[in-house]
Amino acid sequence: PEDRLVIFTERIETLRWLRERLANDLGLRVGQLDSLHGGMHDMDQQRAVEAFGHAKSPVRLLVCSDVASEGINLHYTCHRLIHFDMPWSLMVFSQRNGRVDRYGQERTPQIVYLTGESANPTIRGDQRVLEVLQGKDEQAYRNIGDPSAFMNVRDIEAEEDITARAVAAGEDAKHFDERLERSADEGSEGDDLLALFLGRNGATDAAPSSAAETAPAPEAPLSLFPAEFAYCRAGLDRLRARQGNAPGNAGLHFEAHPESSTLTLDAPEDLKHRFGSFPREVMPKDGRFVLTADRGRMAAAITESRREETAWPALHYLWRLNPVVSWLDDRMLAAFGRREAPILAGIPGLAPDEAVFVCSGLVPNRKGHPLVYEWIGVAYRGGRFEALVPFRDLLDRTGLGRREIPNRGTPVDEAGLRQRLPDAVERARRWFTDRRMDFEDHINGKLNGEMAALEELKRRQHARIDDMLATSRQAETLKQRLAAQQRQEIEDIFGEYLDWIQETMTTERQPWIKVICVLTGGEGANASA
Repeated sequence: PEDRLVIFTERIETLRWLRERLANDLGLRVGQLDSLHGGMHDMDQQRAVEAFGHAKSPVRLLVCSDVASEGINLHYTCHRLIHFDMPWSLMVFSQRNGRVDRYGQERTPQIVYLTGESANPTIRGDQRVLEVLQGKDEQAYRNIGDPSAFMNVRDIEAEEDITARAVAAGEDAKHFDERLERSADEGSEGDDLLALFLGRNGATDAAPSSAAETAPAPEAPLSLFPAEFAYCRAGLDRLRARQGNAPGNAGLHFEAHPESSTLTLDAPEDLKHRFGSFPREVMPKDGRFVLTADRGRMAAAITESRREETAWPALHYLWRLNPVVSWLDDRMLAAFGRREAPILAGIPGLAPDEAVFVCSGLVPNRKGHPLVYEWIGVAYRGGRFEALVPFRDLLDRTGLGRREIPNRGTPVDEAGLRQRLPDAVERARRWFTDRRMDFEDHINGKLNGEMAALEELKRRQHARIDDMLATSRQAETLKQRLAAQQRQEIEDIFGEYLDWIQETMTTERQPWIKVICVLTGGEGANASA
């Protein structure tokens, strides 16, 4: 019941023939065989994929064209795949295999390639060329690599063209194999753009040390709450307290279950509206969200949804990217009006005459995405600037978020704080401007190295075209036309990538500063630190 088989084929006519013959030859019952191809309506394609992924669905065998080779998950109940006919592109091999060999697969994938024998020596030679592609795909799989590196063109049509030329020219399989190996060796330096960006340039680098092989674990993000559950519970408590006091307001309905890190929330109208752009099945039918931060419970809910033929699990995962949490973030930000920030008075660890402006600084790229985002404290003592304090140090000093701090009703010199506000913002602005410059100094070295490697990669791509012109048996005009087309494609690809680098890694000159809050000391505050 929980086993499935996927068969990939190139042609729609072959798919139809397979569907007819397999149903008869295997004695399949109605509903046990389904197909997926580009001639189907999008809704029918989605239905076929969902049915194939549900344990209670009768479908056992899915015959696909390459429309299913990219962007579709078939691994939930399936780990077996057959290439009924061999693609002429290694990228297609990888895309097909990736339907069942992907993150979340719980069994070892079994991938089979159907090959034939022919008495005709020409056809037999053609088949050997395709078997070379099969071998390269298996080689890449064993080495956890990218099979497209063997052709080094990164384009399905270009890969198919390389194979077609080898077949048309009657190229010997051994020679074809050796040519692919040389292409992979030539492309190993600088062809992986991500590796280039991370500073791993293949053959140009010395052997890495053991210390360099293991990246340090990322530093835990700062938070005033021990976990997402605690933050959401505190935020919902605040919303309920505020709404409950409003005339005619029924309040916010939610329940918190700390033992299972689970929240149950009846969605208010503004939250329902936010889910209007999502697929309908994401929104619970009764409008009641059940969110859990327990990964075990979430995994079990996902498995159960596949077994019960529901398109979405009954539980939602409680983490910072959940739309419910994003909604709560916005509601918390709206707790204070525009150009307002809270004053937290009588904070332990601060002297009676001490005030700290907590500012956030954001430096975006040209797309508006943050490249630098930090918090800093601008500390004053007796009305005079004292120091810039990292926010982590400020937490250690005051204990914010780590212990209960009673509200003693400490008086606040609001007029004095208003006078110091422009100076605090300007000091924060200068500090974040320096951080932007530090970021650019750090990243420019990497970018310059990547640019040089990209230029070398582009040069090799053009050299490959020159080699093709020298060895091709095609007519001269056809060779020149294909070469011009490929050269233009190379320029377009590299040009687009360089534009992407400019847009994503170039910082805006002015950081965006926001005052988060002001912390002040008071009588007894310093003594209780």
